[in-house]
Amino acid sequence: MKVLPSISKILLVRPDMIGDAVLISPAISLIKKKLPKVKISLLLQKYTADLYENHPEVDEIILDQTPKNFFKFVGEIKKKRFDLAIAFYNELPYALLLLLAGIPIRIGDRSKILFGWMYNVKFSQRWSDLTRHEVEHNLELLTPLGIETNDPPPLKIATSQQIIELPKNKLLIGIHPGVGKGNKAWLPERYAEVIDRLGKKLEATLVLMGSKKEREIGLKITSLCQTPVLNLIEKTSLAQTMDLISKLHLFIGVDSGPLHIAAAYQIPTVAIFPTKFVKPIQWGPWQTPHLIVRKNIECQRICRPASCPFDDCLKQIEAQDVVEAVFALLEGKGKWSLESRKEWQKKSFQILTNEKTIYQKLTTSGYWAELSGKNNFINLFRQIVAKDINIIHWVGQKLNINLLMAKLISTFFLPIPPLLIWEKEKVERSPEKIISLYLEKFKTRKYF
Repeated sequence: MKVLPSISKILLVRPDMIGDAVLISPAISLIKKKLPKVKISLLLQKYTADLYENHPEVDEIILDQTPKNFFKFVGEIKKKRFDLAIAFYNELPYALLLLLAGIPIRIGDRSKILFGWMYNVKFSQRWSDLTRHEVEHNLELLTPLGIETNDPPPLKIATSQQIIELPKNKLLIGIHPGVGKGNKAWLPERYAEVIDRLGKKLEATLVLMGSKKEREIGLKITSLCQTPVLNLIEKTSLAQTMDLISKLHLFIGVDSGPLHIAAAYQIPTVAIFPTKFVKPIQWGPWQTPHLIVRKNIECQRICRPASCPFDDCLKQIEAQDVVEAVFALLEGKGKWSLESRKEWQKKSFQILTNEKTIYQKLTTSGYWAELSGKNNFINLFRQIVAKDINIIHWVGQKLNINLLMAKLISTFFLPIPPLLIWEKEKVERSPEKIISLYLEKFKTRKYF
C-alpha cells in the first residue's frame, strides 16, 4: 500500500474473547516492526484489557461501548482521527463503527456479504484452508499493508503488574478446567485423577485456576481429589491470572484463553482437544513447547460442542493420556508450533478415500483416514458428517454424483467444508507426498 508513510494512527479491532485477543499479538508486532513510529490503539472488551496494559507495542486501549452507546462511541472514535483500521473481529456493529467514524482506510474480511462492503480494503481470510492457524488468519489482514508474514513471531502480551504469591522452590503445575466458546470441558473426575497421579509422582504444587464460570467444576474436582490442590478459581483477576501463569513450570487445559496466555509466556503446555469441532491445527499452542492430547473420536453425531449433552468424546481421553504428556514435557519432549505442523495435521486431518492403498499408507503413518463404504448418498453423507471429514481423496474414471451431493450438503454441518481431490487414475505416492498434495490443494482452493 503506497500510503504507508502517511499513516500515523492505527486502530485494531478485537472486542471478543481472551484467547482471540491474545492471538492478534503477532500482528501487532509485525505492524510495529514495519511502522515503528505509528501509534497503535486496540479496541477491546474491558475483561481483556489487562492483556495489553503497559504493552511496549500498544499505545492506547479503547474499551468497547457497543451496542449500548453505539452512536456516542462512533463520535469518540471519529474524534481520534485514525488513518487506518483493521477489523480482526468481523461483525456488523464494528464494520459499521469504522465506516461511520470516517476512518479513511478500513481493512476487513470480505466473506460476509451483508456488510463486507463497509471495508474499502477487502481481503479474503481463507477460513476453509485447514493448513492455517488462527494467528496466520489474523496475519492475512496485514497483506494489503505489504507486511511480510511468512515468518510469524511468537505471541507477546503484557507483563502483569498484579503479583500473586505462590509457593516457592516447588514445581508449579497449573490446571484450567474451563473452555472457550464452541468447545466442551473435559470431565472433572479425569482432572481429579490427573492431579492424584501427579501428586503421587511429583513434588509439585498443583493449582486450579479459572473464573466464576469454572466454580462448579472446580468444586467437583477438589471434592474428588485425594491430593492437596490449591484452588484459585474465582480468586484472581485476569492480571493476577497472567502473573500466576507466567510463574508456572507447566500448564494443562483445553483450548481457552489461559492456554493461549501460557503460550504467550512460553510455558510448556499440555493441550487437550476433546471434540471433533475444535482442531489443534487452528488453535494449538503457538510457539511454545507443547503436546496435544486428542483422539480419533468414535462419536457418530454431528459435532456441536456448545449444545451437545453427550460426553462420548470426553470419555475417550483418559487421565493416563494427560499424565504421560506431562512427564514427556517435563523431560523436554515438547514440540514447538512451527516444528509440530506434522503432528497438528495428524490430529486435525480427517480423510475419506475409496482407494485402499491410500488408506493403508496414511493410517500406518499415524493419520486418521476412513475407507468409504457403500457409495450411496445417505451412507456417504453420514460417513462424512459423523467422522468430521475435511479431506476427500477419490480415485476413479468417474466422480460419483452421490459423493458430490454428500460433500455439498455436508458443508452445512461441518466446521470446515471438505476438500475434494479427484484423480482419474491411481498415482503412487509416499505418505509424505500424499499430505503435500493435500496441503497444496488447501492453499489453492477458492471457496469450498
